Amino acid sequence: MTSAQNVPLAQEILDEVLSGVPREPLYHYTTQNGLWGIVKSRGIWATHHQYLNDIKEFVHAKEIFREVLAKSAKADPLLKGMCGAMNGEGFERVNLYVTSFSEDPDSLAQWRAYAGGASGFSLGFDIGATVLPSPFIVARCIYDEERQREKVVSVIAKLLSRLRRLPPEIIETPQSAKPYLYLFPRVALHSFALIF
Repeated sequence: MTSAQNVPLAQEILDEVLSGVPREPLYHYTTQNGLWGIVKSRGIWATHHQYLNDIKEFVHAKEIFREVLAKSAKADPLLKGMCGAMNGEGFERVNLYVTSFSEDPDSLAQWRAYAGGASGFSLGFDIGATVLPSPFIVARCIYDEERQREKVVSVIAKLLSRLRRLPPEIIETPQSAKPYLYLFPRVALHSFALIF
């Protein structure tokens, strides 16, 4: 589950490109203290992406996005402009949050990583009946790098399609086009970065 800014664009991209809603129920592995916190607060906490166990999770998606853009940038000035959006200081300081679920109710790896040894819990949730805060979405993680690249290629194609629908006077003027060339790829990346 991830939270993305600019939900309409993010949701459109996820709906069209990153389809594949996980089957239900989904399981959340936690410790005794985690279970108590869930019961007491009647909710599951999400973690900011900068505090995940693996800090490369967000950066990994950005690197794939950069790589795919760089391969095609010479052929299309819009892609060249989008390449600049993937550079720059502070790019990772976006507010993205993630909560992990598994389709497996009894995964040894999940027990070891999240359930605190022998005293943890695997909690099953009917995601369709779960109330999610408005910016949160449920998306299946993609672990295969070839599939990740395929998804990024699809996302870039969707972005180009949207950019080409803008009035020509915006796209053909570098100063006018720059906000779109920077905003569209960043919002798209934010919408799926944490599922890679």
